[in-house]
Amino acid sequence: MTGQSLDEHETVQNMQCVCTQLLNSGLRTIVKRQDIHINYTNFDTAIKEKLGIDLRGWPEDVAFQSPTSINNLNALLKLRNSLKDGSCHWFHMSPRQ
Repeated sequence: MTGQSLDEHETVQNMQCVCTQLLNSGLRTIVKRQDIHINYTNFDTAIKEKLGIDLRGWPEDVAFQSPTSINNLNALLKLRNSLKDGSCHWFHMSPRQ
């Protein structure tokens, strides 16, 4: 275990932390604010409507919820991989969206 990053420890708990960090970091970067985190329960209102930001590419077979609520390692790995390779990413919505 010594010398490995948190991301290399592929346990449910570690992948929950990694996914949460990646999601919040991406959100903070796109809105240029450090005092923000994802509100999964009210995502449409708190993030999409209020900030004009959305998340594209969330894995279809992974329920949209806080990574800390996902207890399936394969689902967490799929989410982590899509966040790391950029297939799941934050974007500014157009006014019509």
